[in-house]
Amino acid sequence: MKKRELWFFVAVIVLILALTACNDITNSNNGAPCFSVKTVEAPSGTNDVVVLVELRNNPGFLTMAISIEYDENALALTDTVSGADFRECHFVGPKNKRSGCIASWFTPDFPERIVDGTLLELHFNIKSDAVKGDYPIRITGIDDGGTVDKNKEPFTVSSAIGYVKIR
Repeated sequence: MKKRELWFFVAVIVLILALTACNDITNSNNGAPCFSVKTVEAPSGTNDVVVLVELRNNPGFLTMAISIEYDENALALTDTVSGADFRECHFVGPKNKRSGCIASWFTPDFPERIVDGTLLELHFNIKSDAVKGDYPIRITGIDDGGTVDKNKEPFTVSSAIGYVKIR
């Protein structure tokens, strides 16, 4: 009986590892540029909850713009900061900080070093009357031809959703 339990346990572990590997492949979007939004947890009334947005499979860009969407009934966007990996680019954060606002980056010279990494820090306050639940943060590349690579050719970046989980 113990051998059977051991084999079952090993089979479950192998299955979990296989599914995790598949998710990593899916999240990398088969080599195409994509965003990744980290999920965070905090209680109602918490100030300065930081959600990180990453850029993966970065082909290198001269300009890029994104839309930031979130539930304004539960969250208030208080600040946007260019991520540590993209501070050499000029960053223009949104002034109104409402859901659907736009942030953008540009650089007059193509970067010598192209990196994947943290593109943006979103700082939220969670409203004190926010109901427990999972609140999506959606990052979408603006697909108007304004996100361009070193050859000034437009490219798209796959959208991503992360969550602020209010507990």
